[in-house]
Order: sequence, then C-alpha cells, then structure tokens
Amino acid sequence: MESFLKSDRINLVAAIGAGVVLGISGIYYYYKANKLVATKLNHLSGTVDSLRRELEELKLASRSDREKSHRSPIGKGNTVSSSIPGNRFYSFTSSLDDPDEEYFDFTDTEEGLAWASFNGSQESLLVDKNVDALLDELDVLLDSETSDKEYVYNRLCSMKDEFMNNADFLWRFAKATHLYGIVLQNRNEMEKRKELAFEAHEYAKQAHEIEKQNPEVHKWFAITVGCLGDFVKTQERIMNGHAFKEHVDKALSLKPEDPSLHYMLGRWCYEVAMLSWFERKVASTIFSSPPEPP
Repeated sequence: MESFLKSDRINLVAAIGAGVVLGISGIYYYYKANKLVATKLNHLSGTVDSLRRELEELKLASRSDREKSHRSPIGKGNTVSSSIPGNRFYSFTSSLDDPDEEYFDFTDTEEGLAWASFNGSQESLLVDKNVDALLDELDVLLDSETSDKEYVYNRLCSMKDEFMNNADFLWRFAKATHLYGIVLQNRNEMEKRKELAFEAHEYAKQAHEIEKQNPEVHKWFAITVGCLGDFVKTQERIMNGHAFKEHVDKALSLKPEDPSLHYMLGRWCYEVAMLSWFERKVASTIFSSPPEPP
C-alpha cells in the first residue's frame, strides 16, 4: 500500500507542469499581473508618505517664518561684503607659454604599436558598452506594460543574426517571443501562437547551450517549455513537466532572491495539492514510473 502511494505521488509530480491540469504557460503572466497591482499599491503608498513629509516640511517652514517675523529687522546701514579673498584667483596662462614645455607623439614604432593596441581595446570596450545598452533598452521594453510586444519581437528578429551567440540576447529573444505569443493568444490567433511557443523554446534552448549558469536562461527555459503543454502529446507533456521543475530549481539556486521564481514554484506546488482523486489516478495510469528528464 505504501509503495503504491509513493508511486502514485511520483507519477503525480511527473504529470504536473505537463499541461494535464496545470496551465503553466500562464504562470508568468499571472505573476506579472499580480506584480503590477502590487507595484501600483506601493507607488500609492509612497505618494502618500511623500505628501506627509511635504506637509511636515511646510509646517516647519511656516513656524520658522512666524518666529523670524518677531525678530528685529536688519538696519538699512548694514551691508554684506564679499568674503572671497583676492588671492584665490590663479592664472593658468604662464604654463602654456613655458618654452620648456614638452610635447609627445607616437611616431616611435613601439609607441605606435602600443597606441594601436590600446585603441583596439578601447573599441572593444565600446562594443561591449553598446551591447549592454541594447540589452538594458530591451529590458525596459519587455518589462513595460504598455510597449508594443509585436514591435519588440520584430526588432529582435532583425538583430538575431548578429547576436545568436549571445546567451543574454537569446533569453530575451525567448521572452519577447513568449510575450508576443500571449498577445496573439488574446487575439485568438492560435496557429501563430503555437508557432511562437516552439520558437521561443528554441531560443531558450540555444541560450542554455551557451550559458548554463545564468538564472534568467533557466527561468525562460522553464517558462517556454511549460508553454508547449497545449501543443504536444501527453508523454511529452510529462517530460516537459520534469524539465520545468528542474530548471526552476536551478534558477532558484542561482538567484534565490527572484520573486518570480518563487511564485512559479509555488504555483506548481499548489496545482499538485489541488489535483482531484480522478486526476491523480489518470497520472498514475499513464505511466507506471516517471520518465527521466531530458
């Protein structure tokens, strides 16, 4: 009996996230919606606190003005003199006219090579800064509630040939594709939604092949593999359920302070607890033992 219950529980966990009863593709969407509400409440609370502080400052200023009004006014004969000493001013022109001034150039071969090397490293740093600026801009667009997700997706499509070896670009590409897919789902364009679901997961897989220690890579691998549950057969759903849990756990180990990961794991566990008796039996009947994760 005990072994049966243990097997039942294992199969149950294997089935979760697979789309049997859990719409895992909506987890991040619900998290973002709840986060938006919380952000607005925090903003409102901050505004109230700011108004309170301003009111206190006005009270203090008013009290100070009243106290000053009771003091004697300054006499007309009083003057204010400058306290800046004259010797504080310096001239820099003399050094420019110095006949012994030395000038340097890089006409020497070794110095020229050194300068070329330095200049090359500067250009490399400039490229890195440009990439970082691009990624920061993408983060703003992807996290904005009002940005045009179709525009963001198309923009990343136009740049993918240049950055397909960059894991940070690829997981953002997976995110943009996923978010655009949700837009299409809301329009009931399900064929295009299905296409984008597989496309988003492909970008996440490519990012994972390049970088396995990035929590965002694991998070978006989990989200995109979960989204496939609506479009694959039951056995693959169960395999994807394993992958979802595995990558959420890995992301949490790398970035335990990320609230979205805790939310995803919490929703996963909640759906496990809410399975009906019939759903548990279905999960146990499909597989006698859970398949190994990919």
